[in-house]
Amino acid sequence: TDLQLHVLCVKRPYRLTWEHSSDGGETWKVITGNNKIKVDGDNYRITWTITNMTQADNGIYRCTARKSYREKAVVITVTAAEAATSCTPVPPEHGLAEPELVDIGGTVEYKCDDDYLLVGSNSATCQLDGTISGEPPICQEREELTFGTPRAKINKLGKVTLKCTTEDSSFKSSPMAVFSYVHEDGTQEVITGNVKYKRAKGVTTYSLITKPEDKPATVVCEGTNASGTKVAIGHITIIS
Repeated sequence: TDLQLHVLCVKRPYRLTWEHSSDGGETWKVITGNNKIKVDGDNYRITWTITNMTQADNGIYRCTARKSYREKAVVITVTAAEAATSCTPVPPEHGLAEPELVDIGGTVEYKCDDDYLLVGSNSATCQLDGTISGEPPICQEREELTFGTPRAKINKLGKVTLKCTTEDSSFKSSPMAVFSYVHEDGTQEVITGNVKYKRAKGVTTYSLITKPEDKPATVVCEGTNASGTKVAIGHITIIS
């Protein structure tokens, strides 16, 4: 990877010299490159970049600034870390990450315990620097809700009204909440239909009339709040 060295000067230097020593400062070698200088508050920030750093770049770096026949130097010790060969993912609270050790370029899968729903990506990649890509997901506890009572006509058709509620006023009619079946393997299948929205007495209600599956199934209701984050706001278990 690349490494940037930063030095602050109280005045803009007339000349800059960078040197490298690999023997603890006994001998120095002038190194050339492109210094970048920019204003940083009341100081001037000098940036030097070491590209594609390896173990050969270990040692001491000395930056000498000169102005009006005066000079000031600062030294920085640099040690390259050992190249990563794997990543150790951190499982979310109330969940797990598999496998426990991932090779560079490999994929980690996240899962949540029963009664918890995964919010965020269910997978990530082990990067070259030994870190896991992206933001880790969280396992959010599912809120137990109840079905609304279907009307007699709907009952005769074998349908049921799914409802989920939240007191969070940031959930709106657009975008509408989504109801999904959760299968035994953890995958979700969106339930198609006309989802309705209602806000009354400080409670937001989403409802959907559908024909339930022929076997017990878990239904998840998910919505998008004002921050734009997809959040699970409830789940119900259907028992035919």
